[in-house]
Amino acid sequence: MSSGGWAPAPGLRLRAAVLVLAWLYLLCPLAMAQEIPDLRARVTDAAGVLTQADAAGLEARLATLERTKGAQLAILLVKSTAPLDIDAYAGRVFERWKLGRKGVDDGVLVVVATSDRAVRIEVGRGLEGAIPDVTAGRINREQMLPRFRDGDFAGGLAAAVAAIEARIAGEDLPPPERPHGPVPPWWFVILIAAMAGLILPPLLSIFLLIPLSLVDQPLPAKGEAEAAKASRSESDRPRRTSWLFAVNLLLGAAAGYWVLGSVFHLTGLRLGIALAIYLVLGAGALLWIRFLAPEPKAGPAGGAAGTPADTPSSDTSDFGSGSSGTDFSGGGGSSAGGGASDRW
Repeated sequence: MSSGGWAPAPGLRLRAAVLVLAWLYLLCPLAMAQEIPDLRARVTDAAGVLTQADAAGLEARLATLERTKGAQLAILLVKSTAPLDIDAYAGRVFERWKLGRKGVDDGVLVVVATSDRAVRIEVGRGLEGAIPDVTAGRINREQMLPRFRDGDFAGGLAAAVAAIEARIAGEDLPPPERPHGPVPPWWFVILIAAMAGLILPPLLSIFLLIPLSLVDQPLPAKGEAEAAKASRSESDRPRRTSWLFAVNLLLGAAAGYWVLGSVFHLTGLRLGIALAIYLVLGAGALLWIRFLAPEPKAGPAGGAAGTPADTPSSDTSDFGSGSSGTDFSGGGGSSAGGGASDRW
């Protein structure tokens, strides 16, 4: 026994060394694992086997699928998934990208490893009824593998996308959110018209009651000549009032014609209907002002006291643009591990 203190037995040293090597063996694959690219588009070609036109064509088809059915389909091409097999790698990519809508889980991921000559279709739990494992395997073998053997990656992916689209088309999924186009839909025009019916009367009260109050006020008479002039002015008041109504309506129609045509790009029948709605609402508002609005009260000497008009407040809540520097992002879906893998 050594007098310098305790020393580990040779067998204990050997066991400690084996344990350290075992930990290193387990940790090295994690450190060397194939990097998962960020999700920036529906088609990610990290292997560089697609032309720009091929990638753009696939991207457009996948965008159409999401717009019509709501399901998200993404394609990832890498050279290798080593040290992971393609099943484990596809599962990690799916969970990181979160394809499909949250709660619906209608996402599909196609992973192609060109150097490994392997392919996998990973299916979200919400589409396992439409694309079960056996169907995913058949799409691999019948659509992609024969074309991949000939080096036609674009053709194989296009055929697989068509087969997946056909399966999703018959699935009962929640309807997708409809984005607004450049021309406002009819419900939006109707909403604007309804809002105009509420906003125009108080606004026209502000801009028309003041001129009308000046027209309707009797002119001060100073002497008989002034009294006779005031009487003639009083008799002409309805004509001046009608003229003021007509001028305001025509100016508003001209402004509305320019706004609807230049900003909202309405033409033809739609533009005519929109202007007719404006004129009807404007005429109704003017009638409301003429017969139902309270008479303006004269203010004290030295100025006219206007009655404050309530104007609708606009809430400018910022909803955000939803953009984080990427063109495409997952909807929060998850995968149940369903799908199929094959090699060519």
